[in-house]
Amino acid sequence: MSIIAKNRGLDWKKNAIDEIGKNITEYKTVGLVGMDDVPAKQMQEIRKKLRKDAVIKMNKNTLIRRALSSKGLDKLSEEVNGQAALVFSNKDVFKLFKLLESSKSFAPLKAGEIAPTDIIVEKGPTSFKPGPIVGELQRIGIPAAIEGGKVLIRENKTILRAGEEVSPKVAEALNLLKIYPKKLGLDLKAAFEEGTTFYKSDLAIDVEKFRTDIINAVNNAYNLAFNTAYPTPEVLPSLIAKAVNDAKNLAFNANIYEPAIIDMLLLKGRSNMLSVASKVGNINKDALDEKLKNILKI
Repeated sequence: MSIIAKNRGLDWKKNAIDEIGKNITEYKTVGLVGMDDVPAKQMQEIRKKLRKDAVIKMNKNTLIRRALSSKGLDKLSEEVNGQAALVFSNKDVFKLFKLLESSKSFAPLKAGEIAPTDIIVEKGPTSFKPGPIVGELQRIGIPAAIEGGKVLIRENKTILRAGEEVSPKVAEALNLLKIYPKKLGLDLKAAFEEGTTFYKSDLAIDVEKFRTDIINAVNNAYNLAFNTAYPTPEVLPSLIAKAVNDAKNLAFNANIYEPAIIDMLLLKGRSNMLSVASKVGNINKDALDEKLKNILKI
């Protein structure tokens, strides 16, 4: 190799590292993604989906590692393996993770692959007419039958557990049933934002569960503060309202003549009077005046 060709090779590598370093500086978030088994056509579709929100840069792993290390992103550099690429975005790491997950699409499992999750064939009718497919499904443990001129799955059946290898027969059956349990797309392994490195386990959050947990925590904290009469700003209005009601109940039951409850006491007195009058009227209605008789309808 000539010196000129060698220098050109070094220049290309240096330029690639410099470009990655520039992107690291310009963008808020740097993500490292795995792109194993992602077909070229699907990669093009992913780029289109992410065009407004993220930039995908592919390069040799050695150059990616050097570029990341040169910017102090050693933890990210340690995760570079397999078919890797960098994703740059101004979204925070959690939004970037969600964005990448939403860009994935479902694909059929191939023979020899490992089931990513438990794979369940759900009961119900299929679009298949009676034929050899019934026996094929039954041979791999799917309870198939014929009903109403169609092939029917009689009950839910787990045909693969997570981590099990997919056999050719099972792969074929899943394709026929249009069950596509595998997700293809960019798999965010780790990301860097504002001095912190996040890993996939940090980012794969069940948002709905997280929201429910926060609501429950707030409710529990509120109930604790209320029941212990702890005067926080959030609880204080309820505590004051409770104190007012307790004071009114005490005054009412003790017959304390306060302006706030005088109407309640008058109603209580009238009710007691009518109760006594009713009992007297049952014994001797002539003991009551005409007004009371009319009120009690005696």
